[in-house]
Amino acid sequence: DLRKYANEEAYTPENLFYSSEELEGIFRTVIYRMDYINFMAIILPNGEIISYSNTQKDFSYGYNPLMSEWYRETLEAKGNLNISVAKEDRAIINAGADPTLFFSRTIYDFYSKELLGTLVVNCEPEFFDFISQNFPDKVIGFQLTETKNDAVLYTAASDELITDTIQLETTINLNRQPILLAVTIDNSEYAELFKTLLRNLFIILVLLFIAIYLTSTRFSNLFTTPIVNLS
Repeated sequence: DLRKYANEEAYTPENLFYSSEELEGIFRTVIYRMDYINFMAIILPNGEIISYSNTQKDFSYGYNPLMSEWYRETLEAKGNLNISVAKEDRAIINAGADPTLFFSRTIYDFYSKELLGTLVVNCEPEFFDFISQNFPDKVIGFQLTETKNDAVLYTAASDELITDTIQLETTINLNRQPILLAVTIDNSEYAELFKTLLRNLFIILVLLFIAIYLTSTRFSNLFTTPIVNLS
């Protein structure tokens, strides 16, 4: 029950210990065998962190997220999902040089609307490999770009050499840390379909023209020739 942690005086270290054990068990079950998810965590309103690491990466010991930009952006999102890029810093143990992604969302009491905590999932950009490994029909490329620095976070493309493509783009997290999602679609089959449609339409028009010509010629022979002969 996270409600008691909204007030620092309403819980004891023992309460926090047992809650940590319970939450870590839940996190362990959720991210079991999920590649590229580094850790999951609950951040209490006072900055206390309860986390479970799936890799060598985790929040650093003693790290207080309350003053972090990504945490402030999460609070501003007011229950909506916030996505932010975590570059190498002291927040994460073994962060390395490559950025990771924070998916975070605040949790509120249903009735009082009081902040109970913030759920955080940290993952590597390669988490999105499932998209490239199971591309939907006609999707041949996918890319994530941090628009502020124009830094490519993740990219994947099909091995097929296709020249006739179209790219669809959308930007998420607009009011916080904008991330551009770009999907490349194979347009060649649709272009071929359009060419076939035009060819068939041309053939139909030619046949229609010939039919009209023959009909009009026949009409002329049936009706105008006898008149000419009488005259």
